[in-house]
Amino acid sequence: FDENGDELDFASLKGKYTVLNFGCLTWPPFLRNVSSLETVYRDYRDKDVQFFYVYKAVEHPEINNFVSPLDIEERLKHIAHAKDRFQTEIPWICDTMDNKVENAFGGAPNGGFILDPEGKVVRKRFWANPQSLRSDLEELVGKVDKITKVEDLPTAFIPESRKIASGVVPRIQLPGRMKPLD
Repeated sequence: FDENGDELDFASLKGKYTVLNFGCLTWPPFLRNVSSLETVYRDYRDKDVQFFYVYKAVEHPEINNFVSPLDIEERLKHIAHAKDRFQTEIPWICDTMDNKVENAFGGAPNGGFILDPEGKVVRKRFWANPQSLRSDLEELVGKVDKITKVEDLPTAFIPESRKIASGVVPRIQLPGRMKPLD
């Protein structure tokens, strides 16, 4: 879904290089990279490259008091919060509740992917890295005249230290490979 809740057809992304970065509000590796990803976006948005954050299942719902969304509307509320909190210019995509997009891309918790204009994955990283992304785009699209730095952004997002809820509900240890149901 796009950030307005409308279904998104991935075929509509064809025609340009497309950068997909997966993350959520509780995944520290994603949170640490938001501002740096925004700098790469600013440098390549005018070079026929489109960028998207793909909001996926919450990795650590106990961190910073976020709970796992139970439906698309709640995920969209997380996206609205993320856009406001991070002051992002990169548009957001909301994965389905059964995480079809994340699973189709291999289930990487903080994956970073570049699709060519035909929609074929030409770069994939299990851990998204803004510096590697910039190098990949330099190779695929070309270098930029002036590299944007985090200090050049109007507001840079600095992740808060992790706050884990405690004393609310005791964590249940499930036997074997059992998982709680949503």
